[in-house]
Amino acid sequence: KIKKDYLLAYERLIFVNLLLNEFDEVEKIYKNYIEVSNRRLEVLHNYVIFRLFFKGFKDQDNVKLCLSIIDEVMQKDKNNYRALNTYGFILLNSGNMELAKQHFEKCLGIKDDFIHANNNLGVYFLRKGDLKVANEYFEKALQKNINFIPAHENRLQILIIEKKFKEAKDYINKIK
Repeated sequence: KIKKDYLLAYERLIFVNLLLNEFDEVEKIYKNYIEVSNRRLEVLHNYVIFRLFFKGFKDQDNVKLCLSIIDEVMQKDKNNYRALNTYGFILLNSGNMELAKQHFEKCLGIKDDFIHANNNLGVYFLRKGDLKVANEYFEKALQKNINFIPAHENRLQILIIEKKFKEAKDYINKIK
């Protein structure tokens, strides 16, 4: 058992176990970490990210658990832009697009240059078929961080949808 005042050890254990693909162990460590950290918001949020990426969206019980944890974070801090974005991300990937859009917009109302929310709102518009507006949000994300791969991938997807294959090839060569 790790001392309560040495929370960094939990983060290091999580990292090492992720590298070793020991996901069950990561789950156990996170449960201890959440309790000894007194349910710190960033620990709860990071736990949700772990569960989403390693357990996915197909498991509806996982989605419900992640939504309830993020809801707890937002109840404690209504201006937690990361939690708003993550909540929107879960909704977007669970088919509740309109509510997802509201969460991304609220997130951007708090932190307008948050690259993940700009990219996610772009994905919303991409899925709705509004390629022009989608591209504008991907551009906003890239203005903040030119190396943000998801926004590049989404811009590339637009070029392919538009059947601009030569431009897509040029874009790939430009960003690699």
